[in-house]
Amino acid sequence: MTIANKEKILTNNRKWGLRIKGLYRDYIETNSVYNDIQLSQEYCLIITIKDPDKNVQVYNETIQAMDIRNFVHENINIRDKINIIINNTI
Repeated sequence: MTIANKEKILTNNRKWGLRIKGLYRDYIETNSVYNDIQLSQEYCLIITIKDPDKNVQVYNETIQAMDIRNFVHENINIRDKINIIINNTI
């Protein structure tokens, strides 16, 4: 995010939320109306929370806020260890 957008958008009095809307092709939407079918789509949203200056523990506070508001969430464990095996048999 640019500095100008940070100053314009990220103010202290803002309450943030996230809205996700499924987008479908015209044929599917028309077909669902004709056949009285409710469209739904499974999704997965991955958000990375980070404080590059390491001033606050944003992750812990965010998890607590999500728990209070009954958000379903789960940690994703990422393993960055790479094993290289070289087989020299001929």
